[in-house]
Amino acid sequence: MLAVAGAPAGCARRSGGHAVGAADTLANGLPRPLATQLAGWLQAWGAAAPGFAPESLLRVTREPYRFESPRPGNGVKWVETLRTRALIEVLSPDSARSVDFDRYLVVDGETDGAPDFGREPDSAPVLRDFAADTIWTVDFCGTPCFYDGACWVDATRFALTGATRSGEQADGPWQAFLDVHDLFTHERSRWLSRPVDDEAFDRYQRAYGALLRARLREAARGRQASPNTGSGPIAAR
Repeated sequence: MLAVAGAPAGCARRSGGHAVGAADTLANGLPRPLATQLAGWLQAWGAAAPGFAPESLLRVTREPYRFESPRPGNGVKWVETLRTRALIEVLSPDSARSVDFDRYLVVDGETDGAPDFGREPDSAPVLRDFAADTIWTVDFCGTPCFYDGACWVDATRFALTGATRSGEQADGPWQAFLDVHDLFTHERSRWLSRPVDDEAFDRYQRAYGALLRARLREAARGRQASPNTGSGPIAAR
């Protein structure tokens, strides 16, 4: 995944950043609020790796990062949609930006009378900056990886989750990843799980599919899904 020049307009104009104390992070450096916000994702991966937890993730990088491919926002503002209610696109706490975890994820068709989803071979999260009227591609990955979730830590930090193949050639067993992007420092931190075998990864995929369909079902009823929507027995199917 290549970081290229460019950054959301407005970030550098802030007069100060956020202070992160030991009480705000776990021992591995992961922001503590994510443990709650990623409840469904953690449980889906728990189907693959029993005991999977925020503390089990290993921080592997913290590096400068720039977004790519800026394009005009054409004046589009935040609008509640099926994607936003299903937590595919999530709004920042200050309502200044939103992140869609995969522009290539398509909500289409139905399963058991509820909306279903499909994926393209590629995966790319998108950041919308409403004040700057700009849309940024946060990252892009092909068949060796994909994104499956997003949430905000605070107004200037957001997290993206997904899965990637392990190994120097990205051809090994699958493992979970969690990225935290800091819009103030322009850094990305990445955490990885231990790789899992194909059978375990298939359990994760089934659990995650049930999780997202549960959120889409809530969204189709006009209700806002929560991080816990799809957890429990639904996600374990």
